[in-house]
Amino acid sequence: RDYSDSAPALEHAQRTSRELALAAARRAGAADPHVETSVTERVAHVGPGAEYLAEAVARSTATGRPLAGHAAPHIG
Repeated sequence: RDYSDSAPALEHAQRTSRELALAAARRAGAADPHVETSVTERVAHVGPGAEYLAEAVARSTATGRPLAGHAAPHIG
């Protein structure tokens, strides 16, 4: 997707990252996963006082206990 403003792009990236992490945790058998998301931004300077967001990476990690009575499947 293309965005003219970085705010909606970052929101979309974070939301997608969280959704993918939650889905992976649930597939692995987590009952109530907790998600932590971080965003790393790289800014490019194009002149005195002028900069733009050149790159942003959203990463999410989901953790949780396995569902009772279910063994987590082996992933790898």
